[in-house]
Amino acid sequence: MAEPVLPFWPLVFDNTTIHFLGSDDFSSQGKEAAAQSINEALEAGWQGLPIAETFPLDEIASAHEAVEHSHTPGKVVVLP
Repeated sequence: MAEPVLPFWPLVFDNTTIHFLGSDDFSSQGKEAAAQSINEALEAGWQGLPIAETFPLDEIASAHEAVEHSHTPGKVVVLP
């Protein structure tokens, strides 16, 4: 398993606090409330996260390349 690399000293000097949370840290009701809030925000006009590129599933390798070599802000999305 790959080990994450964190820029420790810059985070310390910026007085950054990091909390690691997994989906099992939240109740089913909390997850449902979060999903509802996101849906309400989208219905109110929030554009969501910026998407840099979208790929079909059969081009997953190209999607990985885009993530590794992207200079465009935004997320890379793979659709089934």
